[in-house]
Amino acid sequence: MNGGTLPRPAWDQAVTLFGQHGANEMVYLVGLYCMVSITLNGFAVGVPKDA
Repeated sequence: MNGGTLPRPAWDQAVTLFGQHGANEMVYLVGLYCMVSITLNGFAVGVPKDA
């Protein structure tokens, strides 16, 4: 994928598999993950040495 709007067939399949609430939650979690990743990259936060 090259970004952009999620194709309708993909959304419909997610709703079929996970229900409306589950599909909504998935979009929320992916968005939250992206926001945290961009924030950590922006401040050049490295991986902890004990990881």
